[in-house]
Amino acid sequence: MEIRILLLLFLSVNIFAQEIKDTADLMISDPISGVEIFSSFNQTDNSISLSRKQFLTLAGALEDPTRLLIKYPGISTANDQANSIIYHGMPAQYHKWSLYGARILNPNHLGNAGTISDFPARSAGGVNMLSGQVIGKLEFNGNPSAKSLDALSGSSDITLREAYQNTVAINLSLIGLEAGFDKISKDGKSNFLLNYRYSTVGLLTTLGLDFGGEVINYQDVTGKYSKKLSNGDKLSMYFSGGYDSNLKEPITLGDQPEEYKDLQEIDYYSLNIIGGLLYNRDKENYKFHNTLNISFNSTGRTSLISTSSILQVTNSEYDSDEILLASKHDYTILGDRLDFGFTFEPYLHSKSLEKKYPNQAQDFLNVRELDKTSLHLIPSVHVKYQLANHLHLRGQLGVQSVISSENFIDVIGQGELQYAKSDFVSSLRFSRASQIFQPELLIYSLESDLAISNNLELKTSYKGFSVTGFLHNVTNLPISKKTYGFSAFENLDNIPLEVSEPVIIRPEGKVDIYGLSFSIVKNIGGINISSNLTLTDSKHYGIDETTKAPLDYGHIFNLSLTKNWKIGAKKQFGISTAFHHRGGARQNHVDLENSFDWGYTNYSFENQYAIQLADYYRMDLRILYKPNKRSTFSLDIQNVTNRENDAFYYYEAYLGQSTLKQQLGLIPILGWRMDW
Repeated sequence: MEIRILLLLFLSVNIFAQEIKDTADLMISDPISGVEIFSSFNQTDNSISLSRKQFLTLAGALEDPTRLLIKYPGISTANDQANSIIYHGMPAQYHKWSLYGARILNPNHLGNAGTISDFPARSAGGVNMLSGQVIGKLEFNGNPSAKSLDALSGSSDITLREAYQNTVAINLSLIGLEAGFDKISKDGKSNFLLNYRYSTVGLLTTLGLDFGGEVINYQDVTGKYSKKLSNGDKLSMYFSGGYDSNLKEPITLGDQPEEYKDLQEIDYYSLNIIGGLLYNRDKENYKFHNTLNISFNSTGRTSLISTSSILQVTNSEYDSDEILLASKHDYTILGDRLDFGFTFEPYLHSKSLEKKYPNQAQDFLNVRELDKTSLHLIPSVHVKYQLANHLHLRGQLGVQSVISSENFIDVIGQGELQYAKSDFVSSLRFSRASQIFQPELLIYSLESDLAISNNLELKTSYKGFSVTGFLHNVTNLPISKKTYGFSAFENLDNIPLEVSEPVIIRPEGKVDIYGLSFSIVKNIGGINISSNLTLTDSKHYGIDETTKAPLDYGHIFNLSLTKNWKIGAKKQFGISTAFHHRGGARQNHVDLENSFDWGYTNYSFENQYAIQLADYYRMDLRILYKPNKRSTFSLDIQNVTNRENDAFYYYEAYLGQSTLKQQLGLIPILGWRMDW
């Protein structure tokens, strides 16, 4: 197992748990008493809400709440090395990130983690730049949902926590260093937090310790200021900045390489900046919420081999600059039985990208460039009406319009009929969502379009047990030749290319995904038990054939157990374990001839997705001990059974053959936190 992959996960370590109260209790002046160090799962409808306690205490969180989503029905990940989200078999590039409801660019360090080409992924990475110490809540919404009408594969919305007391905290670990400062004003109307994080691995390599010839580093800083105004309104300002890099030297002369990458000199870096304003007004008869975010990302990667007898052309370059200015405005009038209002979500997105990649057959570097700016306007109206004492009707209707070199417009919306009485809840939901082709595709084709998803869900729940049936009809997917579409790829980092002219990508791909989910959440004898099973099937339609979707895992099973013990008045001890099992992903055969000609992995589109990888399973374990209210020790072990799951087949140039890449084995993570 290569050291680089191991360290990518190390960087996302969970090194502490912290005594806190829920978000509603954060603005208090009294000392915080000890809290339970485990938390039950919270899933309402098709929305998953993770609180600070959960992603600091549950097994496998690794200081990154996104990684906990795989414990919920219908969600998995393609690769342990990254926090990608596969929702109901739809790829992660159709997932949206937002902060207080308004879009942001991918907020992850080390976006190249787990990708085939070592280029960055669109929505995933090794670890979230927003540390688990500053996130108060992460909410995931999968379709059909009014919050994901512009994201086919769901959206993750982050809320930063408030300062909860005047405190300074330091976290010490062999794999991460972090310091935080919280301050509350004397009148309790304003608060400020600041958090800085630096990777211990990066520090050790700077001091001269060798990690297989690679220097992997990241650091980030996040701050937030909140103030309650005299009229009761709330104003918040926040920022986050992060930088990560991966520098790799080739093996020394005389050493025997194990793979082609051993011969390469690689320089990878990424700079990510996010800033924003939040203004909320909550009155008895109306609500007015406004968010304005700006995010920027600059990423570069060069790969160089001075001499090689394997390939003639060995260099590759990747340079990307991306900026996103987004806002969300939501105004709602509240009545006795009728609530109604409007939402407006405009955002301006600009991306420039240059890729230079080998053309081995013709002995030169191909160069592809993209410079694209688009304006997106998403107005909608929403309504909630109480038909009877226990019967509610909700609806949202709007349009998504895209203004750029090509203009698009589509009707989007969501409807829901829900009956809720005591512990019994039954609901019928449907939605129509749309999302423009990812801009990376335009580097290969001049055509673009909106992909469309029509979604249906019927769910019934009673006393912790629920059954859900769902259907997704996805059309207008980008397609070329016989392929189902580039939506088949988990990331857009390895797109098959024509050697000379750009390919023509057409919106003709479509897929049907349907299935059932069963879920139960119970507390028996102080043990919190959460288990779910999702069964899926799919049909994707190419030009000449119909097959299963590549990310249709067939089944996804989860079992999580947590238990907490109080020892005396102040000490606490907790154990959390989680088990995840799913079917294997499907992929195409590696095209060895074209891979050699082009100098990188290329897949054959004959016999679509003929390869199925082995089933994926993983067990995680977390142990917490609080000897007092100021100190916490934690041991988080990912993949206790040390199973190295299948990742993908790729072209290994040094061996000249198709090779199976394995995922991570057992990772033990020990940490200690102290605050005062």
